[in-house]
Amino acid sequence: DLIDVVTPLHFARERDRVMQLMLKPNPWRTGGIDASIMPIYRYYGSQCAYYFAWMDCYTRSLVFPGVAGLALYAYRTIVLQVSVDDCPYTPFFGLLMFLWGVFFLRYWERCEKRYAWMWGTYATSETFIEIETRANFKGTPRVSSIT
Repeated sequence: DLIDVVTPLHFARERDRVMQLMLKPNPWRTGGIDASIMPIYRYYGSQCAYYFAWMDCYTRSLVFPGVAGLALYAYRTIVLQVSVDDCPYTPFFGLLMFLWGVFFLRYWERCEKRYAWMWGTYATSETFIEIETRANFKGTPRVSSIT
């Protein structure tokens, strides 16, 4: 509390409004640019907004492997009545999860590029680092001989 009194880190009203928007569920959104990410971007910046956008995309993408795994589990235990080691469909499920991972990464790259273009961080979107210059730095720029 003393830190907030001396140097307030956040504007409490704006922070609380952003938090309410972040926690508000939106189950009908099917992907793409989410409007709830924009207040996060405006208040916290692009690095934090990228994190929340990725978590949103990843969490929503986990629905498919969850349903597929539950279906295989139910089929294996109720119909086949075998263990996971004896199930003939387990390798195919592994292949399906591999393909899901590849498609998810490609989908996220597309979403990331849209966010980067919208936020003006397209040049830095590969590293997620915004380069800041130090105003008090005195010297000449040069290429390091070590790196």
